[in-house]
This record gives sequence, structure tokens and C-alpha cells, in this order.
Amino acid sequence: DQRITSDVREFAHKASHLYGHSFTPVLNFVLSLHEASKDLGFKRPLALIGWNIVASVFLKGLSPALGPMVAKEQELEGSFRRSHT
Repeated sequence: DQRITSDVREFAHKASHLYGHSFTPVLNFVLSLHEASKDLGFKRPLALIGWNIVASVFLKGLSPALGPMVAKEQELEGSFRRSHT
């Protein structure tokens, strides 16, 4: 019961921040790209996008897999709560 409640609470928290953490930055990026392309042309903004993609792929390769770590955390939290109730 407590694990389900914790999961529902975590889901609701993440869903409530979805707009501010995903849609707003994308909108800001698109509007900034549009304004930059007016002043600089399309070559420089597209070069920056390319560099951003290269850096993202590089950092993705260096970062650990978070899925198994989160699953282990949930499992440990559930067993901790189960043993202390």
C-alpha cells in the first residue's frame, strides 16, 4: 500500500512539472532560433544546433543508466517501509 501511494505521489509530482520542464524550454528554443535566424541567417543557428546534438550524444554516452538505479531505489524503499511497519 505504501509503495503504491509513494509511486502515485511521485507520478503526480512529475506530471505537474511536465509543462514547465519540457514545453517551455522547447518553445523558448524555437522562438530564440527564429529571432537568431533573422539576424544571423540560418548557418550559425544550425551550427549551434549541431554542436548541441553532438554534445548531448557525448554526455549521454558518459552518463550511467538511470532506469536500473531508480528501480533499485524503489525496491529498497519498499522493503524499508515494509520492515518498519
